[in-house]
Amino acid sequence: MREYLTVPGLPVALADPEQARTVAQSRFARYGGLENYRKVFDREGVDSVAELALVGSESDLERELVGYAGAGVTELWPAVFPVGADAAASLDRTRAFLAQLGSIG
Repeated sequence: MREYLTVPGLPVALADPEQARTVAQSRFARYGGLENYRKVFDREGVDSVAELALVGSESDLERELVGYAGAGVTELWPAVFPVGADAAASLDRTRAFLAQLGSIG
């Protein structure tokens, strides 16, 4: 039997959730105009990528990732995005967190 991977691509930021969703709304707005993404949004009951973004504290992100693993996600394709005045530090912090998690589930 063939084994299939389930690999969602989602925006991820280790940052204040409200601020991060505002940034995600702007940064990923173009996806709202693409038919295939609109179908995903409709199926998930959301209006934008910002609502699907994985944002928050370390414990928030870990809880979300464990939930995705429990739903059958086998890998994640994170679209790490910067939040705040120091974009490089924001990206580094999120990437380091994801790297130290290793496997979830």
